[in-house]
Amino acid sequence: AGVIDMMESDLESAIQSLVKAKDNNLDVVEIKNALNFSARALLVVKGIDSKTPEEAVLTFVDKFVNTGICESTFRNVDTVYRDIVSNKISKEQALDFAQKFYEEVKKIYSLMDSSFNFSARFSGETKQDESLKQKSIIYDLRGTPCPINYVKTKLKLEQLEIGDILEVYLDEGEPIRNVPKSLESDGQDILKINQEGNFFKLLVKKKV
Repeated sequence: AGVIDMMESDLESAIQSLVKAKDNNLDVVEIKNALNFSARALLVVKGIDSKTPEEAVLTFVDKFVNTGICESTFRNVDTVYRDIVSNKISKEQALDFAQKFYEEVKKIYSLMDSSFNFSARFSGETKQDESLKQKSIIYDLRGTPCPINYVKTKLKLEQLEIGDILEVYLDEGEPIRNVPKSLESDGQDILKINQEGNFFKLLVKKKV
């Protein structure tokens, strides 16, 4: 639920920025905000918490365009964002691009399955994070907020074989309360939870 809430919040913010841009003489700041919120909306399911708008649009291209999930038309969304910042394209062009980008992201969101996965709709490069290719037994997620920590754990487990055990380090409070319950709901086996000082070690056995 937390993941869905974050995605829908960003999508709502994106459409609000588009409306504000239209109501305020094609406000460039609002157009940039619309691109940022649209790009950021889907990144949470990849376990990514982008720190800047530039990082959000660039990462979106890597995770969604290069993998064939998003139309290749938007492969240059990071370039368009920079062009908007430097006033290299007209406000009309910028708004039109931002509107179409939002609509594409909204469509991708509507096609997401219950496990937060997306099917490739176009031919892409099908890249995969090097970090997710490793069968790491220990996964340190201290300092990672909810629900990003759950998404990262879910993605890591997807790279392991059935029966493999993953040890996850989580902060006290919401992380240790929420992540184990979410993983159990996914069908994974929680073997043990141990407190180590101000953090917890969570042992998860992959079952599905």
